[in-house]
Amino acid sequence: MKPRISIKTIRPAVLPIWIWGALLVPLLLAGCGSKKDEGIEAVFRVEFDNTNVGDSDSYPDGFLTPDEVRIGVRSVQLIAANETEPSYAVFETQDDTDPVLLDLTGTARSAGINPVFPAGCPCEFSKVRVALTFVDIRVPVYFDESAVNHRFRFYTLDLADPDLAAPVKAGEVLVGVATNAPQFNWIDIDDGDFVPLTEPRPAVPLQVPASRFPDDAYGSAVTIDLPSFLEIPDKPEGLITLTLTVHAGNLFFYDETDTEGAALTRFDRFTDGRLNAKDPNSHFYPTFPTLAAAAE
Repeated sequence: MKPRISIKTIRPAVLPIWIWGALLVPLLLAGCGSKKDEGIEAVFRVEFDNTNVGDSDSYPDGFLTPDEVRIGVRSVQLIAANETEPSYAVFETQDDTDPVLLDLTGTARSAGINPVFPAGCPCEFSKVRVALTFVDIRVPVYFDESAVNHRFRFYTLDLADPDLAAPVKAGEVLVGVATNAPQFNWIDIDDGDFVPLTEPRPAVPLQVPASRFPDDAYGSAVTIDLPSFLEIPDKPEGLITLTLTVHAGNLFFYDETDTEGAALTRFDRFTDGRLNAKDPNSHFYPTFPTLAAAAE
């Protein structure tokens, strides 16, 4: 019969090896796990300041700051110093109809992370290119006799969003009467009525003017200068956070005029600070927000 092995029969020199082995395995596992905290991450936040401005015309400009902001993000890319096109994607969806959906009303939101650093470094990046699929804000507006919090959404490109009942065109303003999962409608400029997306598109639906988009043209991408270059060394470690700030103050524009004596009745501001949007000549729209970027 083979003798049983007890701890007393183990030579003293062997015991520390077992102990060190038991300690070493968790340390190795912890080292491997830390890799998830490496790479470059894109984080979006909202700032309700007064950065955005509307049109300059013969009517006094009025603005509203939304109490909710949602965006659909297609991609965030970095542009190297002295280059004009992106060479590294922090993240990028493969389908315009499936953007990353971010509700920025509360805390900052992560859009995505690339755990693999750019190749060929050391290198410097001077700009960020962000592609937004849509902008969605909520403001209190009078339609008919009562004030309701309405969501206004516009798309930056022609899109057959699977969440909508019909394809929409770049710049078209959609309105919904509910905060969550609203029934979106076009707004008919001719009579001020809502037109459900299940019905034919109005002849002239309300649109955000192309001049309110970056580069004065409809499009999903905006290029932002980094205030200081993002420098990545030869062997980078840790997590780099790329923070994109959405300036949402004054994001809803309207012409503020008086009903009496005005050549055309535009948006009439009520004494309680809300708006009447029923007039077919109303001049109003949400605008493309100003974006800023910083890396650390």
